Amino acid sequence: MSWLDYVNKQLIATGSVRDALIAGDDGVVWAQSRGFEPKPEEVLRVIESLKDGGQSLAEDGIRVAGTRYIYLNGEPDRFFSCKRSTVGLYVRRTERVVVVALYEDPVTSRQCADCVINLCNYLATKGF
Repeated sequence: MSWLDYVNKQLIATGSVRDALIAGDDGVVWAQSRGFEPKPEEVLRVIESLKDGGQSLAEDGIRVAGTRYIYLNGEPDRFFSCKRSTVGLYVRRTERVVVVALYEDPVTSRQCADCVINLCNYLATKGF
């Protein structure tokens, strides 16, 4: 399965994720859904923010694909979650991969997170 297949078939097709990308921990995007195009510096900031679970975003939030999201919660070196109006952002990492996912109401943060966690767990078993 290609990286784009993981994005389209394991994330988008579930209905729990609106847009997504998979990047290496160096910030290089391996695959992304059509129309979801964060700037390289936004992807790098997302990855950097994972170190403290997004807590450094508490004051100013984070901008992804030109939209600013407000920090909700996170866990250092694992994940963080943000929201803006009806759209949420969920970011999770494995040892070598970062998954960035957007969801939109009525999908809940938990539904999106579960979808991303399932993919990350699978990728971790494959050495990623």
